[in-house]
Amino acid sequence: MGLAAGSLLGGTTMAQSSGSADATATPDRVITTLDELQSTFRPDGTLKPGDRVRITDENAPYRTTQWLDIDQSGVTVVCDGAFPLVKPAGGANVGGLRVGKHRRVEDVTIDGYSHHGNPSEQSMSEGGFGIGSFAVDSITIRNCDIRRTTPYHKHNARNSGVIIGRDTDAYDVLNNDFDHIGDRAINAWGEYGYVAHNFSENGFDRMISVEPGEDIAIVNNRCAGNGRGSVIGVGRKISAPKRILIAGNIATGTHRRFIYCNSTAEWTNTMVRGNIGDGSDSTHPGIEVRAPHSTVAGNHLAGYGGAGVLVNAPRTWVRGNRVWDCGGPGVQFDPIESPMRYKAAGLNGAFKSVAQNNHLWRNCRQRGAAELQTAAKRTRLLNNNVIGTRNGIAGIVAIGRGRFSTAAWNVTPHGADVFADGGPTRTQANL
Repeated sequence: MGLAAGSLLGGTTMAQSSGSADATATPDRVITTLDELQSTFRPDGTLKPGDRVRITDENAPYRTTQWLDIDQSGVTVVCDGAFPLVKPAGGANVGGLRVGKHRRVEDVTIDGYSHHGNPSEQSMSEGGFGIGSFAVDSITIRNCDIRRTTPYHKHNARNSGVIIGRDTDAYDVLNNDFDHIGDRAINAWGEYGYVAHNFSENGFDRMISVEPGEDIAIVNNRCAGNGRGSVIGVGRKISAPKRILIAGNIATGTHRRFIYCNSTAEWTNTMVRGNIGDGSDSTHPGIEVRAPHSTVAGNHLAGYGGAGVLVNAPRTWVRGNRVWDCGGPGVQFDPIESPMRYKAAGLNGAFKSVAQNNHLWRNCRQRGAAELQTAAKRTRLLNNNVIGTRNGIAGIVAIGRGRFSTAAWNVTPHGADVFADGGPTRTQANL
């Protein structure tokens, strides 16, 4: 199996470095007509293993009446830059490219494909995605432009921009643009993934969704508006993603949460680091972590309607974040929300979690909260800087009996110091 995943923070991928996807390489065939396009990309079409195909924009947009299938290994598709290159014909009820739909393939590259789903002229109730990867070992999807997939603005209808199926191993989704997408921009279920430098605007549900997935890097993506979903979502109640890096992403405009990590696995090893989110139009937390053994570090979060960082998973480390102007606490540790939900995994809320070296100011637009708040057992609040609490009952609050939490060496120059309700909560040397 060829490995597609690139270096975690923007390095050259193996598919790029191999030279097989070099945009200047001579193609084996050049497509200039709709008939050539559809006869090449059929399950029984003329495509051969190792073919390099250039799709020109000479007669674009190509008004397709069938899916475009890649069922051969080693294929590279390079497209000219006009948008849209492909726009399904009225009533065709098809989407764009399908890779490995009818047989297992490997080492496929799609470069520069552009797609308009034409939802106003389609009657399909589901399934009109832009690019779909099925039984594939190693795929690279880059420099593509996908808009208005079908059906438009319907959730869970297999109508995302890019779909990475659960039978895909090793995928790179790089430098793609998504606008007015039908559901999610990128919906990934496979393993060994690298999702980087993508841009989405006017989105609907999540921009990037990984569920379940293992060994995934989601880095340096940008989102400018996501009507109803989180920008980045990892996992859900019944899945257990593991070893996830979420770093260097930027979110603005309307969205629900910025980053949502959710897993019932006992160990997830999730790192959320160096992300920047402006949640002025959000009513939810900026970063919400329900994945055990996670680290949330060095993020900048402003304006979210809920907490800046909300943790409801054990052994989570929240360090060095800058959070301001949020509706709830800057950092909040919760006890277990639903004991039955995590019973099988033996989880217990934010048990044994740490908040350290965070800079929190002018949060708590909602009355009765605190800049730094814990109601979970055995949490440690160390060396945090709490400034300018507006409506909070205190800068730091530890609530509940028998918690045995520690709040030490925190700085709260504007507002109350530490408030402990029901202890014993050990506090010391707060300045």
